[in-house]
Amino acid sequence: MDPHKGATLCPLQWMGLKGCPGCGLGHAIHYVLHGQWALAWHSHPLGFFAVPMLLYRSFQLGKQQVQIFHYLKNNPA
Repeated sequence: MDPHKGATLCPLQWMGLKGCPGCGLGHAIHYVLHGQWALAWHSHPLGFFAVPMLLYRSFQLGKQQVQIFHYLKNNPA
C-alpha cells in the first residue's frame, strides 16, 4: 500500500504544493508501522517519535475509558 496514491484531504496538495509537513508525518508513520525505515526517515524524521507518542496516548485514553466505565457501573445515578 502506497500512502502517496489515492485521494487526499490536504489543502496544500489541492493547491499544488508538494512537501506538506503534515502529509510527510502521516507517510512517515505509515512507513514506520510497515518497517520501511529509510522511507519513513525520508518522509519526516519525527515519524519515529510520533509512533510511540500515539501508542502511549491511545493506551492512556483506553485506560481512562475503562476507569470511567467502572465508575459509572459502580455508581449508578
